[in-house]
Amino acid sequence: MAIKSALLFIFIFNSAPALAVDAYFYQYNKKITLTPLPDLVRSNTVTSPLQSIQYYRTEEGHKVGVYNKIIVKFHMADDLDPYLLLSPYDVQIEKQLGPQLYLLITPSNQLTIDLANRLSEQNFIEYAQPDFIKQYQIR
Repeated sequence: MAIKSALLFIFIFNSAPALAVDAYFYQYNKKITLTPLPDLVRSNTVTSPLQSIQYYRTEEGHKVGVYNKIIVKFHMADDLDPYLLLSPYDVQIEKQLGPQLYLLITPSNQLTIDLANRLSEQNFIEYAQPDFIKQYQIR
C-alpha cells in the first residue's frame, strides 16, 4: 500500500507542471493577468475540443476568448527562417499575415497561452499573443 501511495505521489508531483496553465499573457512586454471564466462552446454539438473557446477576463475587465491560434511577429532579419525558429515549439504556421507576421496553430486550446508566453520570452520574437476573440465595445 505504501508503494502505491508513493507512486501516486510521484505521478501527481511530476504531472503538475504539465497541467499548469499560465494565467497571464504579454502585451507590449507587460504581463496582463487573466481570470478564467466558465467555458462556452461554438455550437450545441461539439465534435472536437478545438471547437470550444476558453474565456478570460483581463485585469482591465475585458472579456477575451482563447482558442488554438497565436499571432507572432518576428524581429526583422534578413536570414529569418520561421520554420527553423519555431521547430522546438509544438506549433504549425497556418499562414503569413504580413512581413514577419504569422498566424500559428497550437495542438490544443489549453496550450495556446503557455506557448504564446514562451514565444514572447524569446529574443527573436517582437511579440506573440493568442489570437483573442474580443467582445465588441463602443468607445
